[in-house]
Amino acid sequence: MNGTDQGRWVIDNPDADGADLGPVPDMDEDQGQIDPPDMPDTTPDMPDQPDLPDEVDMPDMSQAPDMPDMEDEPDTGPDCSVDSDNDGIDDCDEAIVGSDPYNNDTDGDRLTDYEELQLGTDPLDPDTDGDGLSDEDENRFGFDPNNPSTLGDMVLDGDRFIATACSRAETGPETEPVAYFKSASGDWNLALSQGLSNYSELTITNVTPPTASAVYDDPTNEVAGFVFSAPLSGLDALQTLASHEGKLPTVASVTQNFTQGEFDTHDFFRAAPGEYRVTATGSTTRKLRDDLLFAFAPFARADAVGLPLSSGNAHNKFIVKITTIERADRMMTLVAVAPESLYESRDTVKFRLDDLTNTTSIARSNAGNRSECYPFPIDTSTPAVDYYWVLDQSGSMDTFNTTIRNFSDDFYTLVANTGVDFRLGVTNMDGDVKGRLRASVGWHTDPTTFSNEIEYYVIDCTTNVPGCSASQEYGLYAAQEGIRYMKSAAAPPSERIRPNALLANVIMTDERPQSLKSSSVPGGPTQTPTSLMNDYMAFFQANDVLMYSINGGPNCGLEDGFEYRDVALSTGGASALLCSADLTQTIVTIIEETAGQSSGYRLTETPISSTLRVYQAGDDGVSEVWVPRSRSDGFDYFPRNNSLAFFGSYRPRLPSGQMCQTDSDCPDSVQEQCRQSRCELRSPLQVAVHYQLFLNKLKD
Repeated sequence: MNGTDQGRWVIDNPDADGADLGPVPDMDEDQGQIDPPDMPDTTPDMPDQPDLPDEVDMPDMSQAPDMPDMEDEPDTGPDCSVDSDNDGIDDCDEAIVGSDPYNNDTDGDRLTDYEELQLGTDPLDPDTDGDGLSDEDENRFGFDPNNPSTLGDMVLDGDRFIATACSRAETGPETEPVAYFKSASGDWNLALSQGLSNYSELTITNVTPPTASAVYDDPTNEVAGFVFSAPLSGLDALQTLASHEGKLPTVASVTQNFTQGEFDTHDFFRAAPGEYRVTATGSTTRKLRDDLLFAFAPFARADAVGLPLSSGNAHNKFIVKITTIERADRMMTLVAVAPESLYESRDTVKFRLDDLTNTTSIARSNAGNRSECYPFPIDTSTPAVDYYWVLDQSGSMDTFNTTIRNFSDDFYTLVANTGVDFRLGVTNMDGDVKGRLRASVGWHTDPTTFSNEIEYYVIDCTTNVPGCSASQEYGLYAAQEGIRYMKSAAAPPSERIRPNALLANVIMTDERPQSLKSSSVPGGPTQTPTSLMNDYMAFFQANDVLMYSINGGPNCGLEDGFEYRDVALSTGGASALLCSADLTQTIVTIIEETAGQSSGYRLTETPISSTLRVYQAGDDGVSEVWVPRSRSDGFDYFPRNNSLAFFGSYRPRLPSGQMCQTDSDCPDSVQEQCRQSRCELRSPLQVAVHYQLFLNKLKD
């Protein structure tokens, strides 16, 4: 290329003779016409540029070597066999989704990318439906993370009470302040409410470590208690409780008992609780407390220094609660005492005794503490209980069975007050009946049917049921065979046990199990009592039966039904004396315990129960309502499964669950709406709980 010509680059033509082509008119070969002359160039010349080298002819492409196939090229994309962030999605799929293959939670909402795909949420957006609540919080609270108003009531999920329940300034009364008292020799850290801060650790002489003790009381409510630690003696918690129970009559006359099976404490020790009604005529609460201490503890009154005066008001009847805790290096005993009249009339007294003995108030001496809040998911399941009554049909039981029959209306009212979805089933102990419900009745829910079944199928069994014998009392065998049948496909729906329900088996008799007395079951081979007992325990535990036995016992004037007691306690249930002064009170306790055992409101950590503050959402679903602690109209805590149960106006509403197409198809269109073709509550219960808890540490 030469310089410039008329301001334009001129490209050498390799096919020409080497001369530069000037601006000559071009001949149009097709049309034979002459192009018009070029117009004068008025553009200023560009500055001279260096000549570019002459263009080189390109080689003939037909002779070029073959290019390699594209599939032979190395793959530069993600490796589909690798999951770099271990979130369950390989790197190829992460590339398709757009998520970060090196971060298992791309959007930072505490749900992994894989969990988001499972939920149908966007792994690139922490709030998929834009309602102000993260996808993880929606999943935790039971909301739909793909629907901004899960309940369809035009309230954003992020605006509901439960979404901010643990961050807002709580209203309602504070719980009593709690003081912590530590003992190095006893290795305890004891949390006592302000009213119980009258605490005194005793100086004890002539004892073997780790023996130690402290006493405390609430003079306003006349509640007194003590704790002591003692060397292990070869007995477990339940056996130690039985030992204490055996010494009770040396101090007071026992009129009623309710002994429960062992459970795990918050610091993973085994505990056994018992509740007793006793008569100690003319005693004060402090005096009875002191008498019990020296009856149970491995030291004498003369060895203890620092015991407060035992003055106070005189009473005749008392409630005594005892709990034993088996640690690796010692046995702990907790006892609380109160007058029966105050226990029945003041919720404060009732809960004082519970809090002092339910094991939540005590930890090792090195334990710390902190405050916590827990919001329950709104889809917490409604508790369901099937009460299976196996009653002794012998004539000697007529008085006791009549008491239960006459209590049927009250029983129904009390169970309904818990909000439990319950059913009742009644059978007798005849060997040929095999524990089955009457086919024409089956499970039922009304008190009249319950009363009639006790009359027809138990009290008058020998008259109404062909072959029913008044002398056969196969209680454990009847319960076993009945449950086996009602859980089988052979049972019709009206007699079948619900798979989602707690099965509470109430057995009431004044005799020992006949199968253990005769060492055989009807139509079966002879077995040793030990073999039969092992079979019974294994069966009831494997079938998740919660057994409550009401039977004869020591000082009862009846045959000691210890086998019933042992089986019941092995299931986590309880045992009570048939000769109790008030049999109906035993039934009330069973109702309350099953409400707690079946509750879906289970905490993830164990609270110090005296510090609990419970809130529910108001009718608008946004404001909060403080829930009082009450077993008639409020809430209470149940340590065995670390749960809350609600009573009265605070109990969860039960949805009908009826199939529907529109809201008008629901039986209660005010409280229910048609959601996903089923009648559900318009506003499910929203609950948040504030509390303090121990921070347990390994032993120093």
